[in-house]
Amino acid sequence: MKRSGSKPPKKRQTQEIRSATTRAKLIQAAIDCLREHGYASTRTSEIAERAGMTRGALQHHFSTKPDLLLAVVTSVSEEILDHLKVAAEQKGTLRQRVKTTLQQVWDVYRSAGYHVVVEILSAERSDVELRDAVDPYTHQIEDVLRDWWAGYFADDGVPPERIEATRHLTRSALRGMAISTDFFPQPESYYEEQIALLAEMVTHTFESAAAK
Repeated sequence: MKRSGSKPPKKRQTQEIRSATTRAKLIQAAIDCLREHGYASTRTSEIAERAGMTRGALQHHFSTKPDLLLAVVTSVSEEILDHLKVAAEQKGTLRQRVKTTLQQVWDVYRSAGYHVVVEILSAERSDVELRDAVDPYTHQIEDVLRDWWAGYFADDGVPPERIEATRHLTRSALRGMAISTDFFPQPESYYEEQIALLAEMVTHTFESAAAK
């Protein structure tokens, strides 16, 4: 009598891998198209063609354009969290940990994917369907980022409200730097100096708040 082996699970695993690979290709194609043509001029048919797939194949994985754009936002957000995991491994001084955190976030913010996310979030103003699809997730990831910052710097004696205010300030600064690269690109040394200066300001803010 033949024993039932593990072939069905292996087959399911193979299908899951293929599906994940296909989704990743579509997400990257969406990023490329949005980066080149902008939100208003990007069509799902163009994204499918860029990924080397039919529009039907795209719709099998993402039934609507907002669903696909949500996947783009999710992918970039997960990349930010992965970079923060790297920062969390830093065990040096407060200044060193602040600089590592800002550098890790900056590495994502300057990417094509993050520029596309900014465009998607801007498009929400005039696209209710897009806003309804993306907003719930962005609120969730905002909570995760808030908790990460609060937890990472909690042992430094910095009040939670000061950590949160500083997180918002650094995000605005880094986002502004990232957007400016489209219009006023600078040498790499310029951005390194800006990150170092911002890290110095954040460290001073944290140390002053902890001393009170």
